[in-house]
Amino acid sequence: SLTASAEGARLMLPIGDTYAVTLGLANISAALMGLGLWEDGVRLGGALDAQSASGYAPTAADVVQAADAADAARAALGDAEFRRLAAEGAKLDFDQAVQLAFELSDAHGAPVD
Repeated sequence: SLTASAEGARLMLPIGDTYAVTLGLANISAALMGLGLWEDGVRLGGALDAQSASGYAPTAADVVQAADAADAARAALGDAEFRRLAAEGAKLDFDQAVQLAFELSDAHGAPVD
C-alpha cells in the first residue's frame, strides 16, 4: 500500500539503506498509478529509473507490477505524455525523489494506525 511503503522507506532512510528506500519508492510509484494518479506515479517512476546507483534490483514480481502499472499509465496518458513525465522525473536526484515520494504519500495515503 501507499502508506505502508512510505512508512517503510521513512524507517530505512536514517540508517542509509538506499536499497530498501528505493524499493519503497518503487512501491509508492506503483501504488500511485494503481490509484489513477498517473502523472505522479510516472514522474516518480522516471526518477527511480534514473537511480541505478542505489543497487536496487527488482524481483520478478516487482518487474511485473511496474510493467503493468506503466502499461496502464501509458494507456491513460498516451505515449508522448508518459515519456515526458518519466523524463521529468529522471531529472530528480535521489533526495528529490525521496522528498517527492513522501509528499505524494502524505497527500494521498491513508493514516497509519
